[in-house]
Amino acid sequence: MKSDEITGNLFREESGRLLASVIHLLGAVNLNVAEDIVQDTMMAAVNQWRFQLPENPRAWLYRVVKNKTIDFIRQKKKLVELSPLLLSEWTIGSEVEKSFSDKEIKDNQLRMMFASCHPELAKPAQIAFILKTLFGLSVKEISRVFLSNEETITKRLYRAREKFRQLGKEAINVPAADELPHRLQSVLKCIYLIFTESYFSLSDESVMRKDLCSEAIYLCENLALHPVTASPQVYALLALMCFHASRFDARINAQGEMLTFEEQDRNLWNSQLIQKGADYLNRSMAGDQVTAYHIEAMIAANYSLSASAASIDWLATLWLYDQLLLFNASAVVKINRAYVLSKIEGPTAAIKFLLAQENMNSNLFYHIMLGELYKQDGRFALSRQHFMDAGKLVTIIEE
Repeated sequence: MKSDEITGNLFREESGRLLASVIHLLGAVNLNVAEDIVQDTMMAAVNQWRFQLPENPRAWLYRVVKNKTIDFIRQKKKLVELSPLLLSEWTIGSEVEKSFSDKEIKDNQLRMMFASCHPELAKPAQIAFILKTLFGLSVKEISRVFLSNEETITKRLYRAREKFRQLGKEAINVPAADELPHRLQSVLKCIYLIFTESYFSLSDESVMRKDLCSEAIYLCENLALHPVTASPQVYALLALMCFHASRFDARINAQGEMLTFEEQDRNLWNSQLIQKGADYLNRSMAGDQVTAYHIEAMIAANYSLSASAASIDWLATLWLYDQLLLFNASAVVKINRAYVLSKIEGPTAAIKFLLAQENMNSNLFYHIMLGELYKQDGRFALSRQHFMDAGKLVTIIEE
């Protein structure tokens, strides 16, 4: 990889972790300072690495961010409110080092996710702030997640940042144990969106996307291990992500082309992740709570645990999609339901179902599915038209 590609990938992977650790030290009131420290470090990397890459680029980033953070504390410690341990030359180094240890980096990221789900912030603003600040998703990517425009997302991010500065020190406090469950829904939604945007992304940054999927699973596992946040819905989301992640290496062929479910080589599926997903799905069945995560996980289990595509229980899968529509009547769910319906009643019935849906014409995957269904139905002119419409939408997304 070229130095600019390494820099870009590392920035996407590490910037949120670095930022969470700096904010943990300096407080949310210094959000701009924390962002400047991380950004200045990345700019320094861009300028220096083009001549020669360091032996360990990641360690280089962390060392520079730590040094810049210590410099800021030393210069401004009389002007900003900081922990007493950061005000002493005897302890400042060890405190900063501790905040940037591998374990603390992960904890800081999860801590910031809960802190970002502050009740004074609207939920869409909470989620947009987390996706942008802690996970490096672009405004364009976030707008795609919310099916919104970039201007709206930019305004949400601005309001979230302003509210964090107003809240000051309180904004980075981890909520008390009895408050964690109230914020858990938003945190889980963020983890779900991080995973799905990465797993189903139109971007070709496959290495980076796989890392983000792994990050989402790791964060959810931490929630599953915490006595307060461990719950059936957490286990269900973990099961869903494990089932999907198990097929990661089989989704793209040697030419970089996306493969359909039927085309995938099952020998490339990760059996350990499938078993892990099955275990978490069983654990999620405790209690009487059923969430969209449960239903999606059961659908994913039908695909992952089947011996072959032909042996999938399509009727049961269609029933699950009908239940999922009660929770989430999104375009994605409807398109996937059409695919399952085609397996039971044929392409004509699936086409009829899709054409009856409203506000789908601007959806890329709607046209791809119709193109495939019309091809199966022998109506090649219509198939070609929908594939052409899909191509136009890909061009718009790339722009």
